[in-house]
Amino acid sequence: MARALIGVLAAWGCTQTPPEIVPLPTARADIDAELRADEAALRSISDGGGRVTLFEGPTSPPVVGSTARFGLRFEVGPHGIAVGGAVVFQSPPFWGWSPAQVHDPLAPGFTAFRTTHGTLEVAGAAEGQVFARVQGAPLPPGAVVEIVYGAGEAGVQVDRHPEEGEPLRVGVDGDGDGVRAWVADLPRVAVVAGAPVGLWVTTPTTARPGERVRLTVAALD
Repeated sequence: MARALIGVLAAWGCTQTPPEIVPLPTARADIDAELRADEAALRSISDGGGRVTLFEGPTSPPVVGSTARFGLRFEVGPHGIAVGGAVVFQSPPFWGWSPAQVHDPLAPGFTAFRTTHGTLEVAGAAEGQVFARVQGAPLPPGAVVEIVYGAGEAGVQVDRHPEEGEPLRVGVDGDGDGVRAWVADLPRVAVVAGAPVGLWVTTPTTARPGERVRLTVAALD
């Protein structure tokens, strides 16, 4: 029976044409290729090294759509960061977070880097990713880089939807080859709903007389 089954499967595999995968019209082939290349890239021992803590932020979880400021304290890992290496910050990419940017201090999402351990060249990239490249001398283990997301007057607009723990991503390109890895155990931000101002009530569209039906009630902010 096993031989017969293998023969049937082999015959099916030889005669069936695999279905063609047609991408959606809105698919971003460039992003797909970029993600695959990043996943396959080799990381050095210093990439992603270090520790990140939150030293500034709201005293309570921010309400959806409100503005806030977040300060991250990055401590360089045991292998340091070479000249040409970088500390990278990625703002949350979904649901209305202000993209991180370094060009306009008056606009939402302005992000600042500071350190007392060396010289940093700050630049920005697409999709809310900004970075500070190490200049002059390497950053030694234990050196501190502070990243303030929302450093300008406009701050940062947070998510339009409640969530339990959105990560604030910090990455490290330790050897300067252009490949970064994310630091482990990133700080996470909770976003909560506002005070309810109305109820959305949903019932079935049909029911028999005397039948029990389910009523769904949602509080909306």
